[in-house]
Parts: sequence; structure tokens; C-alpha cells
Amino acid sequence: SRCSCDGGYRMKLLSIGNSFSTDSHRFLHSLAEQNGVNIECYNLFIGGCSLETHWQNLVENNEFYDLEINGSEATRKISINEALLMEKWDVITVQQASAFSGMFETYEPYLTDLVAVVREKVPKAKIYFHETWSYEIGSLHEGFLNYNSNQKEMYLCIKEASKKASDLINADIIP
Repeated sequence: SRCSCDGGYRMKLLSIGNSFSTDSHRFLHSLAEQNGVNIECYNLFIGGCSLETHWQNLVENNEFYDLEINGSEATRKISINEALLMEKWDVITVQQASAFSGMFETYEPYLTDLVAVVREKVPKAKIYFHETWSYEIGSLHEGFLNYNSNQKEMYLCIKEASKKASDLINADIIP
């Protein structure tokens, strides 16, 4: 590993995400450091942001993302393009909005186009597909209707779509 906690190399992670990546980042930095992993965690946040919207924002160079660093509140607005070039990223994660995460037909062509640009701009970064999770039983989120308001159905659809997505972009899944 290139990471060390002795003042050496500091791993840099960028997530192109939404509230699910915010949830994942909330404690990641402090937990990693408590376990000897020297890491900086950056999250590009727009609530409910889909792969289609990520792609549109990339193409239009929109500065619509809240930049969250190490699980903190947003420090400023930023575009995907600017974020990709601001650091030498080791890891970049992408994800679909939770409401659509079990509907693979909503992923394309946005996922492959987005990842192609990420790989072009940051060729040394390892890409991961960040799998979301199903809503709680009884959730009133309107996206739950896509899965007949059934947690198990949503879970199984997410697992299947995530596998297809990771195969398509040749990336490991973060479950």
C-alpha cells in the first residue's frame, strides 16, 4: 500500500455522488485515520443526483456540486471538471441516484461516458462503482414505488444493476 500514517503518502479519494456518498463519507476519514490509513476524502454532493445529471453537469461544466472534505459541511461550489483536476486522485467513485439504482436502463449511456472522461482526465485513479442500499421498510420516498415499495425487491434490483454497471465499466463495487 502507498498509504502510511507516519507522515508519508496520503491517499486521495473523490466521490461523484449524492446523499448516499455523503452518508458514506461522514465517518470514513476519521475511521480510516483511527486505523492507520492516511486519507483525504472529497465528495461532490447534489442531493438525489443521477448519473444522467452528473453527465449533463460534466458536459456543461456546471459548478453545482457542494464540495465536502473529510465528512465536513460543504466548503464551496465546484464542477466535476475542476474537481478532477484539483488533486492527484488515487480513487474515484461513481454512483447512481438511489431511486434509479436498481434500474439499469437508467445508467446508460451516462455511466460509460462519465467514466470515460474520468479515466481520460485522471488515468492513474482506480475507479469504483459505489452501490447504494435499499430504502427502509415503510419508506415514503417516491423512488421506492419503482420497486413496489418492497425493500427486498429494491435490494435485489440494486445488486443486479450494480453488477452490470461494474462489469460495463470494469470497476470493482463498493457495496
